[in-house]
Amino acid sequence: MPTTVMAHLRKFCTLAMMASTLFTHAQCMRVHYGDGWTEQIDVATVDSITFDNNEQHLAPTIMLNNGLWMPAFGIGTYSLHNETCFNSVYTALKNGYRLIDTAYMYGNEDKVGRAVRQAIADGICKREDVTVIIKIYPGSQFANPEQAIQERIDKLNIGYVDIMLLHHLGDNDVKAYKAMEKQVETGRIHSLGISCFYIDELKRFCHK
Repeated sequence: MPTTVMAHLRKFCTLAMMASTLFTHAQCMRVHYGDGWTEQIDVATVDSITFDNNEQHLAPTIMLNNGLWMPAFGIGTYSLHNETCFNSVYTALKNGYRLIDTAYMYGNEDKVGRAVRQAIADGICKREDVTVIIKIYPGSQFANPEQAIQERIDKLNIGYVDIMLLHHLGDNDVKAYKAMEKQVETGRIHSLGISCFYIDELKRFCHK
């Protein structure tokens, strides 16, 4: 592939990663590619492929600014419901996935949590090795974020939430974010972020 095309492709991939989700507790990332090219973006470092105790390949990991790690890719659970969701998440964990993404709007948090608990019980993984992302939604959840946060934690029932995001911008989004920050202090949430914000929306959010 011509150098200029590769450069544009890398630039696109970098921007895509930056725009998809900004973790405020993970503001610096260095991406390493096989040909020696390195890109500095906002998250601390991306590790090489690792293995678990069963010699399964695991995803590269990213160190967040708070010292915690998360896999660079995982399984999303949008449109997965009931036993299909449970079986998909459990199978993903069995095959080495360690990042699971869900949300209030997906309606499957309890199934995701049950799959994680089952995988831990079966010795497939440890809780501390799995990163679960959850999102709260604008409207009533942003208006009463404390209740929304508690409901997310209760639905998952896996002890704590690794990463909680604002799903979209909306009224009371700053209020909701500050409520999540308080839960980081208690240890019930480990990292925070936002998703589905365009650049202009992100700038407005940061200046509220």
